[in-house]
Amino acid sequence: MSDMARNLDLVVLFEHPEWQKPLFAALERRGIAFEPFDLKRAAFSNVDIPAADVYFNQASPSASVRGNTRAVPLALAYMRTLASALARAC
Repeated sequence: MSDMARNLDLVVLFEHPEWQKPLFAALERRGIAFEPFDLKRAAFSNVDIPAADVYFNQASPSASVRGNTRAVPLALAYMRTLASALARAC
């Protein structure tokens, strides 16, 4: 894992942008290098190297109630992909 390049401190997976505004503002104030990962618009590759040491999953179980039916399954698939990438790197 030490040979994997990291350029971010944190990636935040989310599906409701309004709920994330306070978090993103606090991270910016503290100078934390982060990247939002919008589960409504995002895509990923199963060969990507994780860009951060920490991924924070903010996908809400109620996402489908608001019409974001792919948010939770995408978050789960992405987290599994990240775990596989880490396992391959070790």
